[in-house]
Amino acid sequence: MKTAGKIVLYSLSITLIAGIILVFSDVISVEVIKIPYSSIALQFVFTIIAIFLLTKGKLSKYGFKLPRKTEFRSIAFWVIILLVFGYFLSMFFEGEQHGEQHPVMDKGLFARVILGLVVAPVLEEVVFRGLIQSYLARFSHIGLKIARGFFSYPVIFAALLFSFAHLPMIIRDMNAGLAFLIIFSTYIFCTGILMGYAREKTDSLIPAVIIHFSINLFALLSDYFLSCN
Repeated sequence: MKTAGKIVLYSLSITLIAGIILVFSDVISVEVIKIPYSSIALQFVFTIIAIFLLTKGKLSKYGFKLPRKTEFRSIAFWVIILLVFGYFLSMFFEGEQHGEQHPVMDKGLFARVILGLVVAPVLEEVVFRGLIQSYLARFSHIGLKIARGFFSYPVIFAALLFSFAHLPMIIRDMNAGLAFLIIFSTYIFCTGILMGYAREKTDSLIPAVIIHFSINLFALLSDYFLSCN
């Protein structure tokens, strides 16, 4: 099979696996367990099981290990750029958001902190940068070279799925028209690229989780201070 065919096959396969995990977790949570947030725990457990089976127990292949030293300064620089851009984006569109409140924002402070700063960074990175990106790592030599950087296909594909996964949130919570949808989707895609790049360069999920945590923390603080004004 040619390389293009393999890329399509592997991409569809891992997307299907991730989708089955998501749907299966929700079904068991709603129909069997019937405990709030149990689907989150199930998604994490089933994803770890899938990674365990795919790696034959060698979880370190999928980023479950300490990071190696690499381009931390450049990664930190782009994290700061994205944080600043995200803040001004929130300020610019603040008055134009007319959608329903995001479910996380409906909860109390404790729930918002746990869901936004613990659950999302860990679970989403395990799924997108751990399971999906790592599964496609065999195609890391294929990608786009932009300026001095090289962004591999696994990084780009995982970032695209990461962006698509956030579309319901953007449409429901941040309904400010097509321009807002495109800009925020692009912003989330860029954060996915950065987290995927960090995962690939450090060979670990830890930097990606830290970046995700930082972005969510900044977003929560920005929302809080903007709502106070």
